[in-house]
Amino acid sequence: HKSSTVSRDYIISPCLPIEATPSEGIEFHMNCIPLLLSQDISHVLMSVFKGVYNKDIIAKGNLLSNLIKTNVGKNSYHDKYVKELHQVTSGTKVFKFIILNSVCPFLLPSQSSIDELHCVFQATPQVMFFTEYSIGSVYESTLELKNMTYSSRYLRVIPPTTPYFSIGLGRFPSDEGIVAPGMSSKYTLRFAPDSLGDFKDFMMVQTESQHLFVVPIEARRPPPVLTLPRVLDCGYCLVGGVKFLEFMCQNVGLSAGTFYIIPKDQWPSLSTTYFSEKPPFAVGPCVFSLQPGEAIVVEVVFFPTTVEHCSQPFAIICDNCQVKYISLEGESQLVGVELVSISGENEPLTAGEMHDLTAEHFVRFSECHPHIEQQKRLVIRNNVHLELAFHWQIMKPNLRSLLPGETHEPSHIQFHPDTNDVYHMSPPSGLLAPCQEHEFLLTFCPKEV
Repeated sequence: HKSSTVSRDYIISPCLPIEATPSEGIEFHMNCIPLLLSQDISHVLMSVFKGVYNKDIIAKGNLLSNLIKTNVGKNSYHDKYVKELHQVTSGTKVFKFIILNSVCPFLLPSQSSIDELHCVFQATPQVMFFTEYSIGSVYESTLELKNMTYSSRYLRVIPPTTPYFSIGLGRFPSDEGIVAPGMSSKYTLRFAPDSLGDFKDFMMVQTESQHLFVVPIEARRPPPVLTLPRVLDCGYCLVGGVKFLEFMCQNVGLSAGTFYIIPKDQWPSLSTTYFSEKPPFAVGPCVFSLQPGEAIVVEVVFFPTTVEHCSQPFAIICDNCQVKYISLEGESQLVGVELVSISGENEPLTAGEMHDLTAEHFVRFSECHPHIEQQKRLVIRNNVHLELAFHWQIMKPNLRSLLPGETHEPSHIQFHPDTNDVYHMSPPSGLLAPCQEHEFLLTFCPKEV
C-alpha cells in the first residue's frame, strides 16, 4: 500500500482502527464527517490514488459517487477507504478520525466556546456591604459588571429576594443594552433597613451564554460591646437586709447602642420604672444609651428573704436586635455568732439557783468587796461571711428559779436597760470581721454590798 502523502496544509489520515494512541493527535467524533465530505479534497485524492483519479473524473460531480465508480478492485487500500466511507454516510458504523500534527481549520472550536470557559462578567465589588445605617434611611451602593470576554454580551440581573434591597435600571455603555468587551454596566443597589439588625441577600447575574453567578449582599453594623460581666456576683447578704452594689459598664465597641435590661422570663414586655425587678434582685437603670467609649454605672439591689443561694437571669436587649443574657447571683445568710470561751473558772448553775430566763451562757464572778474590779475575757466568733456591727447593752435580768423540767412563759419576759454601772464590756461597740474570733473584756466592779 502507498502511504499517506503529507499535504502542504494538513494530513487527513483515514485511520479506521481505534487502536491509535491519544498522543497521535486530537480525537473528534464522526459527527464532523458531513463537514469533511463538503470540503474540496480532490488534490489529496489525486495525490494519494494517482492511478485511479484525474481531473476529469473529479470534475464530473458527486465526490462519493465518483469514489464508488472508481472502486474497481485495482487498489486494496482504495477499496477499503471507499467501503468505510460509504458505511459512514449510511450511519451503519461509528468510528473516529484522528487529526495528526496539525488541525483542520473547519474543526477549530468557536471563539464563543472558549469564552465560556472563563468568567464572562466580573463584579466589582464581589460582595455588596453596608456597615453604617439607621432606621428610616435609604442607602445606595453601585455594582459594576465588566465584560471579560472578547465579544459583546447581553446580561440580566435578577433582583434581591427580600424587601430591604432593590436595584434600579442598569446603565449600559450603549443604547442597545449591550456590553462590549472590556466595558462595564452599572446597577444601583438601594438598602432600606427597618431595624439595626443584620441583613443578608443576593443578586443573580445571568448572561446569554447561560453563565450564572451570585453577588452576595450583606448589611452588618459593628456591634457595641459592653464590659458588663456575664455574672454579677452580689456576694453575701443577711436575710431581711438590703445590699446595694454598683457595676461599671462601658461600651468598648465601634457603634453606639441603646440597651434594655429586663428579667429573662418577662421579655418582651416593657418596664416604665427605673429599676427592672425580679426578687430578690433589682437592676437599674433598665434603659440606657452609650456611645463608643462611654460608660455608665449599673446599680444592683439584693434583698433576700430566705436562706438560700439566689440566682436570676436577666436579658440585655440591644437596638441592633441582639440579645445577651447575664445572671445575678448572691448568697443569703442568717446572723450567726457563738461564745467560744470564757477565761478562768466558770462553775455551772446549781439546781434552783436564780438566773436570767433568756440567757444561754453564764459568767460567774467570785465574791468581792465594793469597788474591787474583777475581769474575765470572752472570745466570740462571727460565723457568717459578712461584717456584723455590734453594740453591747447591759440589761436587767429576768431572774427566776426554774424547777427541773419547768419552762418559762414568754409573756413574763421583759427587757429593761440596767443603769447600774456594775458591769462594763470593752470594746462596747464595733464590727465583727467575717468568720473570725474577737476578744472582749468583761469587768465587774460593785459599788456597794
